[in-house]
Amino acid sequence: MIALALVISRIARRDCGGAVASDGRVELGMRVLSAVLSMIASLYSPDYAMLFYLLTIASPLVARAVYRR
Repeated sequence: MIALALVISRIARRDCGGAVASDGRVELGMRVLSAVLSMIASLYSPDYAMLFYLLTIASPLVARAVYRR
């Protein structure tokens, strides 16, 4: 599913003919990262594992920092 989303975003970027300001790859990466961290944290502390999903709130800030270059 994630690979399909990345392929679609790459095709969309190619069809637009240039760099797109935000194609959603950073946001998708942040969602995947928060899910993986939540799974790992659930092995040690299930009570706090869901808090890692709050990392998705930071995805616009991370995207802005990545695309600023």
